[in-house]
Amino acid sequence: MVIGFALWGVAITEWAAILSITVSLFGGLAWMFQRIVVKPLTDSMNNLTKQLEESSADRKLFA
Repeated sequence: MVIGFALWGVAITEWAAILSITVSLFGGLAWMFQRIVVKPLTDSMNNLTKQLEESSADRKLFA
């Protein structure tokens, strides 16, 4: 008698391992994307906003 559950010949513990590896992989990829793309873009936008605010303040002084 076999106790347990298998889907497509894969045991539930193997499914759990596959799921945890997949979640870890996608979590790592999301973290890398955030560090490589999102953070530099956000920093660049913040710098541009700061420069525009300074430029606007300078124009008000000389107007």
